[in-house]
Amino acid sequence: MVFITHRSQGDALRETFAENARIVELSRWTGNPVSAAVVVGYLAAVINSSTRPLVFSSNTPLFYTLLPYLREDAFVVDLIHAFGGGIESISLPFAARLNRRIVIDYHTLEDLNRLYAGCNMPDDLLKRVGVVENGVAVPVAKPERVATERLRVLYVGRGTEEKRVHLVGRIARLCHELGVPADFTLVGALMHAVDLADHPYCRFTGELQDPEAVAAVYRASDILLLTSEREGFPMVVMEAMANGVVPATTDVGGISHHLRDGENGFLLGDCRDEDDLVRRFAAIVERLHQDRPLLHRLSDAAYAHAAANFSGKGFESYYEKLFATLPAVAGDR
Repeated sequence: MVFITHRSQGDALRETFAENARIVELSRWTGNPVSAAVVVGYLAAVINSSTRPLVFSSNTPLFYTLLPYLREDAFVVDLIHAFGGGIESISLPFAARLNRRIVIDYHTLEDLNRLYAGCNMPDDLLKRVGVVENGVAVPVAKPERVATERLRVLYVGRGTEEKRVHLVGRIARLCHELGVPADFTLVGALMHAVDLADHPYCRFTGELQDPEAVAAVYRASDILLLTSEREGFPMVVMEAMANGVVPATTDVGGISHHLRDGENGFLLGDCRDEDDLVRRFAAIVERLHQDRPLLHRLSDAAYAHAAANFSGKGFESYYEKLFATLPAVAGDR
């Protein structure tokens, strides 16, 4: 069973969830404290009626409100993508109740370690934390690209505040003003996230729910921009590199664990000054337009790194073992 506790920006993956689980939509009730309490009671009743239930959660504060009401033998796991969203603080009082914690990159593990140490948490609690990096489909060979005069620059993702997608629009406009021949494509529900004045310099596809359509966009792109002020290790960087797209990103979260500046992409540190960031990103686009051999070398290196590191074998193995602890009777519910 999958309980959706808060409304998403889109429903691109809803069908995939529905193909693999029974979906229970709760988001309409969780915004009100009274009805949210009823939801917690409902969830506790459903979970506690199972035999040795395994409860897995990510990015929902409601989960930690629920924990005190679960039976003692419930095996509970949470997944943290990155620090900075507040979930790390909300979850801290419940760290001892969590049987296992999962983070997706080593930078987040370091953040968690510092948080525990600063709060004088018992050392053994950190032993419950595992790093499980995500995986993506990596083509057996780097997808071929047709060379074009205009560089093809891509952004894929949400339009939430920490992503700073408005900077992508500003970079597109600056490239136009500098005479850099580049086309900017933004994939996702993003028109609201870019200033109207910058819309003429961007192409908005909206959400793409067909995986092949998304793969086609990557194959038709040269550079991925990521302007975030915080991250874990984004799937879009993995997907881009797997398709030979050169990532140019802010140096946040666990990105530097895989991305090497000037070797398989570009990392921009000191990313607080947005005006400076826009100029530096535009300079990268201009440089790669002028130096196509460099673009090709970075593309080859990005794909090679993805092929060696992003297959997801460790991801699959970890979760297969984790969910194998579910008893058959719980799966019948």
